[in-house]
Parts: sequence; structure tokens; C-alpha cells
Amino acid sequence: MPSNCCVFRTSRVTKKKGGLIRGIQEVPELGNLVEQTEVDLDRIGQADVVIGVPSYNNSETIAALVEAARAGVSEYFPDSRTVIVHADGGSKDGTLDLAREAAGQAPFLQVSFRIFPVDKLSEDVLTMPGRASGLETIFGVTRTLGAKVCVVVSGGARGMQPQWLDMLARPVVDSGFDFVIPYYRRHKF
Repeated sequence: MPSNCCVFRTSRVTKKKGGLIRGIQEVPELGNLVEQTEVDLDRIGQADVVIGVPSYNNSETIAALVEAARAGVSEYFPDSRTVIVHADGGSKDGTLDLAREAAGQAPFLQVSFRIFPVDKLSEDVLTMPGRASGLETIFGVTRTLGAKVCVVVSGGARGMQPQWLDMLARPVVDSGFDFVIPYYRRHKF
């Protein structure tokens, strides 16, 4: 695994004394990753900007999305400490490997979130199961890293451009906005 990447599984990430996280679960196929996660988060230290990408079986879109995020970070936030946080709900289609490869040398953190059975039962074709858990995980990592800005782009987003990061983060960075959301012009049908 590249040195710019670390993987851990969690259902809930919360700030703890000393800036470390709790809520890490032992996952049989990966073993107990608490100590390694703490080391990796210490290695990353702090971040100014977090780009969060929640996903679940998004192998068709994840590589292009992470590459666009990487390009956007280097173009629009070259002097900021930026981390791409990929939160995955247990993809079985190669999403994790594709995201890791697409990250290249960019600071990259890969986390997993739990999808409960009820999330799969209520799956909507327009959303991913466990979306709330994925967002909670990304926001928890953002808080742990002390980032001032968190941009979240769905792992299923098609056609992401690097300038999206600038358009979503710049109002927060420069103008003190608390929340920015994109407005999509779509056909009414």
C-alpha cells in the first residue's frame, strides 16, 4: 500500500483527548487497525481542506472523480494542507483499489463505514445505502484533522471537473460562508 494512503474501518469517528479517534471496530479480514490508524492520522497531522468522497460500488466513476479531485487540489489549493478522504461502504466491485490508484501521490485516506441491513432495504436508485454513515465518517475525520473546509462529492458523480472544488470551497475559504451546495440545472423530466 502506498505511503500516502491508510485504511481503517469505523462506524463512528469522534474527537478524543489528544486528537485521536475512537469507534474503530475490529474487522476479521483486516484485524485490529486502531494503532495503525492512530499512527496514520498522526502522520497526516492536520489538514486545511478535506475532500470527502463517499462511495458504494462506484467502480465506473471513482477513478475519474479522484483524479479530478487530485487535479483540483493541486491547481486551486497548492499551498493548503489538503487530504482526499474516500469513505466506502464495503464495495465489492474494485472501487477501493481504483480510488487508491487514482490518488497517486496526493495525500489520501481511505476509510470504511458500516452499512446496516435496513440501509440496503431502503436503497433508493438515486442514493447509496448508508449515505448518512458515510457522511458522518467523513465529517468525523474532518473534525479529527482540524480542517476548516470539507467538500463532499458523491462517488457516483459523473463528469467532475477540478474547478468544482474551487467553486465549492472558495466561498468558505475567502468569504466565511459556512455551507455551500451546488445547484444543478436539469431537465424537468
